[in-house]
Formats: sequence, structure tokens, C-alpha cells
Amino acid sequence: MTSSVLETQSTNFQESKIIGCLPYQLLHIASHFSSKDEAKQLLQIIHVRLEKGLIRIASTDGHRLFRFEFKSNEKNFYLEDDVTELKLDARAFKKSNLKAEKVIIFENGFSQVFNKKHRYGVDPVNPIFWKSSIEGTFPHVDQLIPDKFSCDPKKPIAFNSSYLADFGKVVSKASNGVVRMFTNAPTTPMIFEARCDLEGLEDTKIQYLLMPVQIRD
Repeated sequence: MTSSVLETQSTNFQESKIIGCLPYQLLHIASHFSSKDEAKQLLQIIHVRLEKGLIRIASTDGHRLFRFEFKSNEKNFYLEDDVTELKLDARAFKKSNLKAEKVIIFENGFSQVFNKKHRYGVDPVNPIFWKSSIEGTFPHVDQLIPDKFSCDPKKPIAFNSSYLADFGKVVSKASNGVVRMFTNAPTTPMIFEARCDLEGLEDTKIQYLLMPVQIRD
């Protein structure tokens, strides 16, 4: 039975056009910052956008925001020119897979994981696939991040410690462990930024937006 399922999936993959190739580890990181609230389906996705030659991967749960941008067709990661937006099921990428390198996206909705042994990994029971039927517009994340920062707040800034720790874990695995912070005031978004050291994505930056919390004496 398993063999027949695999053969059927293989046929589907071969008949469907490949429309993109994305870095698995980035999708895994982005999955941590999507919403777990079943009532917020639009925030349970990883949003991928192609614009002006840049691929942007973003996710948010309404309290914090993850954003990563890199050049299309660079280091074998790309989206086809006629594909401007993908809505990926964040839950499909929750699992950590250190051997996973790329995710191949097919036009029919399925995805395959390509590992460093150059073999496609397919789970016949729980295949990875992306959602394309969710209605609504993903938040305009680029508008949420300020264009300029003064970095001179005169009051203490407070944050949710769990949210800070979540980003710290990402930086310790995907970067050199150094985090830069940018803000304008104690009540405006704080942007945390770290250099990405993932293979094939060097010289790019991981960005994390976190809103301060109210300080109570």
C-alpha cells in the first residue's frame, strides 16, 4: 500500500510544474512565529512574496513578526516570475530536520523536501503541502517596520520574556549569536536583527519585530 501511494504521489509531482525552491531551515524558523490560534487561520501560515527580485518570507502571530528577505535565483532558491505569493501551512514545517536543505514547491500544491544526500524525502502518510485557498490579505508586514530609527529612548523598555527567548534560540542556531536592536520610543516596535549564517544564505539578515509591553510598578 505504501509503495502504491508513493508511486501515485511521484506521478503527481512529475505532472505538476515546479514553481519554487525555498530554504527549509528558514521555513522552519518562520513556523515558530506563526499563530497557534485556530480562529486566526490567516496568521497560521508562512507568507512568501516575490517582488522586485526579492523573496520575502514572513510570519506573525499578531504579537511579534518574523521577516527574512533574499534575492530570487540566488544560491538556487527562487520563485517563478509568474508566482508572486505563496501561503504555506506553518504546521508542516514545525519539525526540525537538520538534513533538510530545500523545499520544492509544485503547482498542484504539494511540496517535497530535498536533503543534503540529494534525495527527495516524501512522507506518504503526511505529505507537506501549502494552502492556497485561505481568504484574506496577509498583514502588510513591511509597513509595520519603521523606515528610520532614532535609537535614543529615554525610558526603560519592557518585553515579554518568552518572546525574547524564542528569538534568542533562533539566533543561536542560525547566526553568530549577536543581536542588534533598533527602536524609536518605549512604546513603538523594537526591531531585533541578526546576521544569517545558514548555508547559501550568508550575508543576509534575520529580522524580528516585537512590541514592548506596558511597565507596571
